Amino acid sequence: MFQVPFLLFSKPQSSVRRLTTLTGLTRAGAREVGSDVPGSGWGHTILERAGGVARTIRADPPHRRTMRILAAADLHGNHEVWEWLVRTAAAEHPDVVVLAGDLLGTPDDYASVLDAQRADRARVLAHLAQLQQPVFYVMGNDDLIELLPDSVDQTSVHGRRVEHDDFNFVGYQFTLPLMGGVNEKPEAEMRADLRELAPLLGDHTILVTHGPAHGILDRGILDRHAGSLALGELTSRCAFRAHIHGHIHREFGRDGRHFNVASGGLKRAMIIDVGTMEYEVLEV
Repeated sequence: MFQVPFLLFSKPQSSVRRLTTLTGLTRAGAREVGSDVPGSGWGHTILERAGGVARTIRADPPHRRTMRILAAADLHGNHEVWEWLVRTAAAEHPDVVVLAGDLLGTPDDYASVLDAQRADRARVLAHLAQLQQPVFYVMGNDDLIELLPDSVDQTSVHGRRVEHDDFNFVGYQFTLPLMGGVNEKPEAEMRADLRELAPLLGDHTILVTHGPAHGILDRGILDRHAGSLALGELTSRCAFRAHIHGHIHREFGRDGRHFNVASGGLKRAMIIDVGTMEYEVLEV
């Protein structure tokens, strides 16, 4: 069964009060990560509950009504693009960085694809370590291993809701079968997963998936729709602020609240202001 964890993010400062849930789940039963790390700007508490969905009460008043996101996907281990993305983050000063999957490459001269991706992961983590912003991400269908365990600065949002200031991130990294990867599922299984994920979405949700919804920025090989019908159903019936995804390189762009940020090996990304819903394409 697809388990839905729920995460709470807050900036560790004296004005932040204790967070509790409507179900009574508190920090006493949670794993706390990073709030006491010297020099770190971010801490988070992970609250996981088997079955059902935890909802939160925020004790402190909202203090931010907008958020600038630097978003990219489908870097496929192209380290020139990774280096450009790090420089872009330093120049643009976004509040957060969102990565929507297919992050790793498969360099030559390794005994197996898994060994190649493990080696590439080390290089990707070195790039991420240079970022000054928190990173929220999902993996993609070409990623055969996970990026890393959750840390102070980088967190997978797959199957989770992560609260960050006045917004939250909900992620899902499975796509329809294509290459036989570990992050692929048939439509029926994706539909079951997304039904469980649906209660986590709301007006302030940034939905992060690797693949697109059916019929929206999803024309792939032979100009055929490659998006998920189940994901399309989710985005048509549930409230959300913005949907950030990748997967279809040729469809980089925006359609309403949907943003395809697939770099596809190119030095391109988007700055998305989820308060005003204005966006800017960055490319060289």
